[in-house]
Amino acid sequence: MLQRFNRPILFLSVLAAMAIALAVGCGSDDSSDAPPTPDVQKIIQDAVSSVPQGASAAEIQSMVSDSVTSALAAQPGLTRADVEAIVNSATAGQLSAADVRAVVDQSIRALPAPEIDADELSSLVGMALAEEGISADVIRAQVSAGLSGTLTRGDIQDLVEQAVGDAVGDQVSAEDVQSIVDKALETTNQAIEDAAMAAQQAAQQATQAIESVQQLSQIIPTPEPDTGIVRVPAAAAPPAFRGAAVEDQTLVFPIQSKRSQIAPYVEGSYIVRTVDKWVFMPLFQFDPNGNLRQGAADSYMVSDDGLTYTVFIKDEAVFHDGTPVTAASVKAAWEFGALPDNQVAWGASLLHLNKIVGIKEVADGSATTAGGIVAVDDKTLEITLADPSPTWPLEMGLWLLGIFKADHAMANPDTWQENPIGVGPYKLRWEPDSGLIEATPSDYWWGDAPIIQKITMPFVGDLQTQMIMYENGEADIIFGDLVRQPAVHN
Repeated sequence: MLQRFNRPILFLSVLAAMAIALAVGCGSDDSSDAPPTPDVQKIIQDAVSSVPQGASAAEIQSMVSDSVTSALAAQPGLTRADVEAIVNSATAGQLSAADVRAVVDQSIRALPAPEIDADELSSLVGMALAEEGISADVIRAQVSAGLSGTLTRGDIQDLVEQAVGDAVGDQVSAEDVQSIVDKALETTNQAIEDAAMAAQQAAQQATQAIESVQQLSQIIPTPEPDTGIVRVPAAAAPPAFRGAAVEDQTLVFPIQSKRSQIAPYVEGSYIVRTVDKWVFMPLFQFDPNGNLRQGAADSYMVSDDGLTYTVFIKDEAVFHDGTPVTAASVKAAWEFGALPDNQVAWGASLLHLNKIVGIKEVADGSATTAGGIVAVDDKTLEITLADPSPTWPLEMGLWLLGIFKADHAMANPDTWQENPIGVGPYKLRWEPDSGLIEATPSDYWWGDAPIIQKITMPFVGDLQTQMIMYENGEADIIFGDLVRQPAVHN
């Protein structure tokens, strides 16, 4: 014989399980494309204001219930307490506490219910009733027979209550049943609220992603609607110099670490990279505000799937020896830098080149060329990525992807970096023994001639010596952060 003391707990287990199942079904919609969240209080107030003068409490209750049902369907994250508070406020005391509870009950019951799988229902009920010796099959049969047509949550509640009642007889009072139903509704609302919160977080993440794309669109030019070509602006001219230029246009910039190599594809120095983009010019550049600008290329196209970039190299782009920069020479430079013997532990150019199909095989030594880099013709380079990357145009502007003459590097593996053949307004000379690096104007730069005629970067390991050089006018620039040169900030 079942004891009445345990019956509310039994009912709660059954209905709570059903409530959670219903909640998951009701709260799983994707909210990323959902309309704006409605103002529930305004909806209810509008409903109250439309009630004719002198309407009875029952008429007010009916109209408000319909409005609450509509609002809850659009905004499932509200708890029962929230809804009761809103109804109380919106009706301005025109309904009693009992009427307010009735409005909320009627509204929640009127919400559409998800489809319920009869076998799943049997499992849920069976787990709750098995230890009590009550067969779940009878309940399953009764509920399954009623699962047809368009049902509300209230309809399914009634089915479950009736089925459980038939199975256990009249051993439970009406008060117990009402208490169980209220608790089940509370559980349902909490589950729906949790699901709505998760959906809201997903929507916020989607919004952040959209904002990131919008920020990218501000610094990366948009394609032409008729051709799909992204035409990258040329770098803006520097502001006019209003003072008198000194006769000696040599810039002295002492560096603390003697470089072991100066190849752009492994250059991690915070100092040398400042001149790299003018010696090993990449396909694109940045202006001081981070906007994409022309480098050795002036435009590109992107395929609809975001995987293939077709880059158009400038006709006038040439190396420091006067030979033209071609798509094949860019391909060779990138692949040369990706070879196992040319890479370093922190990744360097591979941090970006690995996005290209076939580069990983070059990096692990199983291939010497990447199928994702194709020279369509002398001035057209096709790059295929393994996955879409909206930041790829910006990555093509990094110094690590700077262009140099790879065939010269392969023919002179031990000495090519001493006088590398790069691209841009300056050519470089490096003395490995002394550590001196010098940049001077290239005879084959196609743009405006640079004003500074020499950038000298001597190796001066002692920071105090650098500071004295700066104070004496022997150095024009020293790198001074709060760790290396705190005195510079005084």
